[in-house]
Amino acid sequence: MPTLRVQVVQARDLKGKDGFINKTSDPYIVLRIGTCVAKTFAHNKNLNPVWNQTFDMKFSEPIQGVLSVECFDKNTFNPDESIGYFSIPLKDIDPYNTTDKWYRLNAVKHGDVRLVLTPVDGFSKPAPPTFQQLMPPGFAKPQVGINPGYLQPGLPHPYAPQQTHHNQLPPPIVHQQFTQQVPPPSYQPPYQPAFNPEAQTYPISSPYKNF
Repeated sequence: MPTLRVQVVQARDLKGKDGFINKTSDPYIVLRIGTCVAKTFAHNKNLNPVWNQTFDMKFSEPIQGVLSVECFDKNTFNPDESIGYFSIPLKDIDPYNTTDKWYRLNAVKHGDVRLVLTPVDGFSKPAPPTFQQLMPPGFAKPQVGINPGYLQPGLPHPYAPQQTHHNQLPPPIVHQQFTQQVPPPSYQPPYQPAFNPEAQTYPISSPYKNF
């Protein structure tokens, strides 16, 4: 389960709630992330208390939640009074390094709280969604080199590898031999008469034949 280790170090210049002339407070800090709540002990009559208490805040959704911090003045007979608060979105916390910082209290004129935040046990920002996670069910899975916008649901990918069955054997290789018959050599070539132009007859047509 994701965990944020919160060290409540100290506070300074808190607002005094008790007394008439020299007002003071009995401050303590309450931390809250979802249903996980932690509380420091209360200092008696101290406007610059030092706690140095560490709490492991466990939660299920680290990115969508917030760390709420509120300072109270402890009373004996009356309900405890708030002397300032602030909140830290968990998505803004560095998931890889420790943060040591003073935070200003809201709803009061003055007062600061020092916290040391250390993400542990899987507290990290989620990876960006992949293309397959963003696409609706049934959408064709894109291949490398093909723009996914051109694919249509239900159609096979043009470059998808062909599926082969393991039980199907490849066709056998047939070795064929080709022979060529060559006539035997002859030392008496066949007789061919020589060309005689006088023995040839050529038809002659005359333009004066019909006159």
